[in-house]
Amino acid sequence: MIFGIPLVLYYFVNPNYQIAPWIFPYVNYCMVVVCAVLSSYIYTKSITPVSDESNYSNPEEAWQSAQFYRNNCIIFYIGAYFYLVLSRWLCLGIKFTTNVKTLEIIIPVASSLNILSGVVLLISYISAGTESTSPDQTTKLFGGIYNYMRHPQGLSQLCMWYCASFILNSPLILIPAFFKTLYFVYESKLQESDLLKRFPIEYKKYQQAVPVIPFFKGFKRKDWNLKTTQTKKKK
Repeated sequence: MIFGIPLVLYYFVNPNYQIAPWIFPYVNYCMVVVCAVLSSYIYTKSITPVSDESNYSNPEEAWQSAQFYRNNCIIFYIGAYFYLVLSRWLCLGIKFTTNVKTLEIIIPVASSLNILSGVVLLISYISAGTESTSPDQTTKLFGGIYNYMRHPQGLSQLCMWYCASFILNSPLILIPAFFKTLYFVYESKLQESDLLKRFPIEYKKYQQAVPVIPFFKGFKRKDWNLKTTQTKKKK
């Protein structure tokens, strides 16, 4: 990513194109793929702090490590979107269609879905609070949009990848989008496995009540606090 940015920006600031111009779209596309893979890899290392506690002498170190990786994966998320935006001008030339009327339908629809996904992503960040960027062992289960779907951040980001492919009229963007789809399945299972260790009673009930993909029917829960649940049982 560090080497890709100056090379791609060179394309815009150097009118003489002393580097062969055909190389820039390839560099840009490679950076999209690299950022997609690295952001996924780094994020994976931040979602299993409970499972990783046994690997450290002090359990708090596992949470510090998760926070470190979570903060760093954001850099590559931003990098991926940065290069996707540049793909508007640095496209490799492979297109879904060149039919103008078809594009007049596809692009507005994809853009609308992309905006909707962005809104869902923003709401999910608000609902998750600081946990989105800094995992904390004192954090309880979330409310808000998480009452309607279990992984709103992952789903909205995944949708944005597919939308970007159609907005840019570039089937090559489907390659990292397919990768992100497979990763979403893997990451969701891995994260939920760790959450079951963290909230063995509450998260099991949550899984049974709230779907991964929303069906427009929310589950209104009162409280998933472990201490509250145990207190009610004792009474």
